[in-house]
Amino acid sequence: AIAAARKQESGSVGEGIPVNEQQIMTVMDQGGVSRERAIELLKKHDRDVVSAVLDCDDIE
Repeated sequence: AIAAARKQESGSVGEGIPVNEQQIMTVMDQGGVSRERAIELLKKHDRDVVSAVLDCDDIE
């Protein structure tokens, strides 16, 4: 089960908490940001998708 969970955590770029693909896609779609920016925001907000989306600069 642990190995399966680690496979899902595909956004582990640099230091910090690994981010899963669903979280990345949600922030990209809702915030209108690039994959790299979505990962940065998720790490900044400790994987909190709502806070990451609200922090997106491109939301109109």
